[in-house]
Amino acid sequence: LILTHAASAPNVNHILKKHFNILIQSERLKGIFTEQPRVVYRRSRNLRDLLTSSKTTCSHHEGCHPCNKPRCKVCAHMTSKTVLSTSSSFSLKINGNYTCDSINVIYLLECSTCGAQYIGQTETSFRIRFNNHRAHAVSLPNLPLSKHVSMPGHGFDKLGPLLFSPVSRQITIGK
Repeated sequence: LILTHAASAPNVNHILKKHFNILIQSERLKGIFTEQPRVVYRRSRNLRDLLTSSKTTCSHHEGCHPCNKPRCKVCAHMTSKTVLSTSSSFSLKINGNYTCDSINVIYLLECSTCGAQYIGQTETSFRIRFNNHRAHAVSLPNLPLSKHVSMPGHGFDKLGPLLFSPVSRQITIGK
């Protein structure tokens, strides 16, 4: 029998020794307790245990990472842990682990040629949304991102995607 030690607890070892004859009167319990049970005490939680957590956060895994699938062309440039707005100098640390397979995210596409940024959101996987942007560049050339990637020296290979927040039902960008 394993118990957590408490100074105010009764002496369970003494109680078991005193009433062991009652346990062995039952045929069922006689088979379970062939000899008197032993009591072992484990250390109770102290102040340090209550105030600290044994779980560590792995900050080196947070951020945007490539999915490492051999044919994936979406997340070749995903390596950032912070989002920095070029228009307002706003900085945001990425809390979470995101790949192109992440769903329900807010994303930022940053052009490595000119530094322009496009922010969007998706409820599907980011890979599907990014491929929709590629298709829209051909089928809907008047969209802002379509116009940008069709400029000389620009293209989808120059866009660095950053995923930085799960989409909440209350957050709606540009709608």
